[in-house]
Amino acid sequence: MRTDGIYVWRIDRFNDLFNQHKGLSGDINSNSIYSQRFQTPEGYQFRMRLFLNGAGKGEDKYVSVFIQMCKTEYEQVLVYPFQGLCSVTIYDQNKNPARLKKEHFTVTFKTNNSSCFQRPVDEYNPENGIAQFVSHKTLFQHKSVAAWEETKPVYISQDVLFIGAEVKYNINKIDKSFSPSGVRNPPNRDRPGRSEPVTVPSELEDF
Repeated sequence: MRTDGIYVWRIDRFNDLFNQHKGLSGDINSNSIYSQRFQTPEGYQFRMRLFLNGAGKGEDKYVSVFIQMCKTEYEQVLVYPFQGLCSVTIYDQNKNPARLKKEHFTVTFKTNNSSCFQRPVDEYNPENGIAQFVSHKTLFQHKSVAAWEETKPVYISQDVLFIGAEVKYNINKIDKSFSPSGVRNPPNRDRPGRSEPVTVPSELEDF
């Protein structure tokens, strides 16, 4: 388990998995996948929950991503509620050496004082995250095909998607313009901003 607050998740056979989730629309127990746990240097543990066909306001049009706090053996010495920043990134896989930098797709949000970031009572807290993280249109426009490989970012290559999360503790010590190295904010048409709470599924909370 990584202990630097960063997790990179390789999702193979992405198209098959995406089509499978499209066919399970509305089935909250079957249309999401979970990452392995990862830990911040302070000892807080999290995992990602990913809805390829979206959840709540993102259903059928967006990929939804949520961060879930996990129970840990260090909780007796940790401070709650957890306060920090969460960044979720889809990684640019374009290998063209002529491009000066990668153009990862990243959204960053602050934690809040909801039950999602309080001391865990059960094994996992309710999730919190972004129902409208990235649109299906944007994601599939950036597949690894000849037209994109020259200059544009590639998010799906050889049927593989890389998505990751970075969680940093203590919002007061972090620059409000924080963004992980080498990433960019999404274009305005895909920027989710702050949305109303997700109502389907009921246990998820959304910025």
